[in-house]
Amino acid sequence: MKEMRILFYIVLVLCMVGCKRKEEHHDPGKVFMSQCGVVHEGMLKNPVAIEEGRSGHVEIADYNLVVIHLPEGSVLVKLQGIEGMYGYAFRTLAMNKLREIAGDGQAVFYQAMPDCTVRTSGGGVAAVGSLFTIDGVNYVEELLKTGYVEADRYDYCSGELVGECLKTIEETAPEYSDYVVSDFLWKPVSDKDGNLTVLLNPYGATIYVNGIKLADSGSGNGRGTIARGSMPGCNYGGNVQVKVYDDEGRIILFPDGSETYIIPNGCQRYEF
Repeated sequence: MKEMRILFYIVLVLCMVGCKRKEEHHDPGKVFMSQCGVVHEGMLKNPVAIEEGRSGHVEIADYNLVVIHLPEGSVLVKLQGIEGMYGYAFRTLAMNKLREIAGDGQAVFYQAMPDCTVRTSGGGVAAVGSLFTIDGVNYVEELLKTGYVEADRYDYCSGELVGECLKTIEETAPEYSDYVVSDFLWKPVSDKDGNLTVLLNPYGATIYVNGIKLADSGSGNGRGTIARGSMPGCNYGGNVQVKVYDDEGRIILFPDGSETYIIPNGCQRYEF
C-alpha cells in the first residue's frame, strides 16, 4: 500500500511538470504581435496565436538560416524576408546577433506555406518561415534593426505579404559601410610632431576621437588611412571614444560589431 502511494505521488508530480511545460509553451490564449507580423499558411497574421506554431530548440546555421529541432524531427529554416548582407564581413555579426536573440534557443516556428521550400547556397532544402522567442521577439525584425542585413520585399512563399513592412524596418536601421576595421593602431606620440596618430585599414576613412575630427594625412605604413590629432594621445584622457566613417558618411564597424572603439588610456599604444 505504501508503494502504491509513492507511485501515485510520482505520477502526480510528473503530470504537474508536464502540464506546466505545456502551459508555458502552448498557452492557447497567448499570441505574438510584432511590427510586421508573419506569413503563416499563406496568410499574413499579426497577431498570431502561439498554438499555431511549432515549438523547438533553435541552432543558428547562417545569417538567414536556422535549424529548429521539433518533436517530429529537425527542420532547416530560411528566415523569410532576409535577402542578404551589406558586406561579407557582416555574416559573423549577423549570426552573433541571431544567437543573442535566440538566448536559450527555445522558439516557436511558423512555416510560411506548407509545401514551399527553397534550395540554399550550400545545396540543402529549407522550409521558409519566421520564428519568435518564447518571450515574443520576432527573429527577422530584430535582425533587420541592426542594419547588418537587407530585407527582401518579394521573398519566396508569399514573402510579398510582409516584405514591404520589413523593408521599412531596414530603412530605419543604421547605415553601415561594407568595410570593418580589422587593422588598427593608436599611436599616442607620433614621430612627426609628437601628437596623436591613428592608422587603420580602410582607405579614405574619416576618424573622430571624442567627437573631434582628426586631420586626414592620406595612407601609409601598410594601412589605408592615417589621421592626426592636434595634441598627444595623453591629452584625450581615458575611455577615449573612436568612431570611423567611410567616404560616403557611413559608419565603419569594429570587429565586435560596435560603432565605437574605446581606448582605456590615451597615453598608451593600442593595436589590433
